[in-house]
Amino acid sequence: MSPGKEIHCGVRGASLALLLLAITACADCPCFFTSPFPCDPAGQSVVANWKTNGTINSATPVQAVYYGPGGDAIRHNLDVDGDGVGDYILCSDTSGANIIPLGSNSLLVTRSYDDFGPNTGVVLLNAGFIIGPDSTSSNGFQWFDRQLDIYGYAVLGSNLRGLEQPASISSGSPTSDIDAYIGVRFDSAGKTRYGWIHIFKYATVAAGQLFGWAYETRANSPIKAGQVVVTIGDRIEELCPCDGPWRNHGEYVTRMIVVLAQFQRQRLITPTEARAILKEAVQSDCGKRPKPHPHPPIVDGPRCLVPLPVKRAVP
Repeated sequence: MSPGKEIHCGVRGASLALLLLAITACADCPCFFTSPFPCDPAGQSVVANWKTNGTINSATPVQAVYYGPGGDAIRHNLDVDGDGVGDYILCSDTSGANIIPLGSNSLLVTRSYDDFGPNTGVVLLNAGFIIGPDSTSSNGFQWFDRQLDIYGYAVLGSNLRGLEQPASISSGSPTSDIDAYIGVRFDSAGKTRYGWIHIFKYATVAAGQLFGWAYETRANSPIKAGQVVVTIGDRIEELCPCDGPWRNHGEYVTRMIVVLAQFQRQRLITPTEARAILKEAVQSDCGKRPKPHPHPPIVDGPRCLVPLPVKRAVP
């Protein structure tokens, strides 16, 4: 970010009547009404303890980090890859809570449009959601950065009466307190990395707690929300995915044999484990094309039945 440059916040997606109502009800809402709003990297940097498991680096704040309503804007500066440069800002005040990606970094959001412009809400993900190059393929999510619209922030929650704009959720109820993850995509050492930020969010107020974050150190490689270690089973599934571009089931099984042989040579799995995984691969539907049906209104795709029981971390 250029020295002295400020991030401008503003009300989005509200009717004029609601806007006037909110202004009357809230005279001290700098995050939504003051322009410019100085959400800059000079905020409170979150100090964290780091841990490395295989190819995943994870961080946990040294002290508990809370966000929510307060007199002055509170800015938590998040350095998600530990290189000393801030990547995101978790910003909250009396009006609500926002997340601001810095530079070319981005996060998963949903967006809608009305006469006042775009409405951008952070997507709260369940544990296990795959964050990576295909995260936006079929669910309506998109990657949001400060180049996508003039406001440069995504709403985590709003406290303004008549202007409540909670974050979107991948599943569950928006009326319940949520323990969830935020998908992030950022640049580190000139390469694209994927990661997650773990938060707790109250349903009735834009407040909660930041628990930590993690990212996959391999460039352009996906990570599951909440994942802090890459197991050997994860790596086998990555090298031989059930839904890969296999021409037939035999090609999938042949690839699995090659991968298992490689892992045995590296002494990452035992022969007994390799035989068990191969047996499940042979019995699975991976690579098989669904048979034509004379009355095909709905045809299920191939099911992946390959359990990967090897839970040891990749050394």
